[in-house]
Amino acid sequence: MLSGFLAELVSCLMWLPLDVVKERMQSQSVLQFERYRSGLNAASTIKKQEGTNGLYRSLGGTLAYFGCFSMLYFMLYEKLKKTFNK
Repeated sequence: MLSGFLAELVSCLMWLPLDVVKERMQSQSVLQFERYRSGLNAASTIKKQEGTNGLYRSLGGTLAYFGCFSMLYFMLYEKLKKTFNK
């Protein structure tokens, strides 16, 4: 279970900033706030205005959701692998 959670943590550290940028760019036309010209422009603007925490704003919630899923997934995978390989 621990390795599943740690795998999800490493994964989140890599892809969560990309997801934050994607969400902000998707919602900018609906919410009518600052227009980002590109993904790199959005990332640099978020980093300047909110710091690194802005890019990792939802880390806790993401780990609570996907971390639990990965823990259960890998635990069940190992248990079922042993069961079906007998």
